[in-house]
Amino acid sequence: MSIDVLQARIRKTKNPSMICIAPSILELPMPIKDAARAQYGDTLRAAAESYRQFSFDILDALKDVVPAVSIVSGAFAALGSDGVAAMDLLRGPRPMTPYDSQFLRDRLRGKEYLPLAYFDGATPQNGYRPTAPYTLTVLPDQRPQDVEEGYLRVFLQTAGADAPRPVKLRQKPSTGEWFLWEYSSPLSGIRIPASQDPWA
Repeated sequence: MSIDVLQARIRKTKNPSMICIAPSILELPMPIKDAARAQYGDTLRAAAESYRQFSFDILDALKDVVPAVSIVSGAFAALGSDGVAAMDLLRGPRPMTPYDSQFLRDRLRGKEYLPLAYFDGATPQNGYRPTAPYTLTVLPDQRPQDVEEGYLRVFLQTAGADAPRPVKLRQKPSTGEWFLWEYSSPLSGIRIPASQDPWA
């Protein structure tokens, strides 16, 4: 049922692509950053607010254009508690718990390359530097019958692992919106960049 919903969205929008939100403070529009600085000063909270506003502007503008959205959680986790607070909004009705926040920090510590490893063109050999524009290879669930109604499982491909990694979304029926539900697998270990591998 869940994969049917995604396929229906693809048919409705006539667009099989997915938008990936991976904000970088250096690349955000200046009006968004200026508004955040005016409210919070030159702080991490201002950066987190810039990420949040940019992400929601993208989601609002493209909600009827693209069938699916992926969020690079590492960009928010890198901003500490303010980044996690911004990610709460993208997770919808289920905010981050202290355990979730610590889990993200632990998984990304010393692995700045991990969030980028799922973009096309990113390989261990090139230090996981993706090609521009950033795109993801998203594979459908081969066993959608194993996922309960109201949930959707897709798979993200990476050159850093032999098999694609699952991501689970949950739908909020009252709005039809989909939110992140389970994404621990993409945060698990992948091949380290060749530049860090003493055996490369």
